[in-house]
Amino acid sequence: MANFFSINNVGYSVKHGIIVFLITLLMSFNVQATVVYTLVTVGDAGNSSDSTTDLGGVSYIYKIGKYPVTIAQYTEFLNAVAQTDTYSLYSTNMAAVTNVAGISRSGTSGSYIYSVMTNDGYSGNRPITSVSWFSAARFANWMANNQPTGAQDNTTTEDGAYPLSGATSGLTVSKNLVNPNTEASPTFYLPSDDEWYKAAYYNGGGTYYLFATQSNTVPGNAIGSSSNQANYISNQTGYCTTQSFATSLSVNYLTDVGIFTGSPSHYGTFDQTGNVWEWNASNNDAQQYATLRGGAYTSTVPPYLLASYYLSTLPSESAVNLGFRLAAAA
Repeated sequence: MANFFSINNVGYSVKHGIIVFLITLLMSFNVQATVVYTLVTVGDAGNSSDSTTDLGGVSYIYKIGKYPVTIAQYTEFLNAVAQTDTYSLYSTNMAAVTNVAGISRSGTSGSYIYSVMTNDGYSGNRPITSVSWFSAARFANWMANNQPTGAQDNTTTEDGAYPLSGATSGLTVSKNLVNPNTEASPTFYLPSDDEWYKAAYYNGGGTYYLFATQSNTVPGNAIGSSSNQANYISNQTGYCTTQSFATSLSVNYLTDVGIFTGSPSHYGTFDQTGNVWEWNASNNDAQQYATLRGGAYTSTVPPYLLASYYLSTLPSESAVNLGFRLAAAA
């Protein structure tokens, strides 16, 4: 009987040791986030600029996000690097402003957990808003660093595409030629004014559209597969999501990215007209102000949705109708 129990105890000890070893091994690896960011290729290298704005001329092939960065993607980012939110990547407006809310935060600093909200429908596929230029640049750094998990430092959010080093205000930051974490060119970054403009409005044949729906005619705002549609306030029908001019705190006015399936740009991007304004990076050096383009669910036409129209604001600012998309090397 003693030998029987001795044999079982040895077996238990071996099994227990293996289990402990496997758990320790698994814990030794950072759990990677899994953001899949769809890109489209912008060709026609060396195209001429738009003669009306002097924008859009790009001498190289590059890629740009098919859609703006979504609430679900930004939630993955927060859970990866913002258990302690050192540089305020999360804004309380992401939960408090019901017309755009999409991310809730629970727990305390050091153990924050972020969740996609159901707010007038599932919010995950809508564009993220309430993000400053600096927070957008940190998301770009994180993507360029292969989505690491950990504190907000030079290996996760503070370097990569942009050497931010804790900056949350002041001038925009010029893009690195080489990501110090990968010793290669940054794989993701914020699109320049020219890159964003070309992807939105160039027709591939030497001229530019007025709207990023391959049209020079004011879009409609009917959700679905019809051509030349966008999320904005139509003079005829009002807000896109309600088809009414009345407003309500219970309505989420954002639309899922890409929901206007018949309204891509020439290169296949969606939502560069309407839904949310989008941050651009300067074509040149660091700047005091950053540009916003494309219009939003709060915009009317004319002039806010036109290719020639843009806003300029401090890069530390954020708004409930302002988001971003990424660009990438070809």
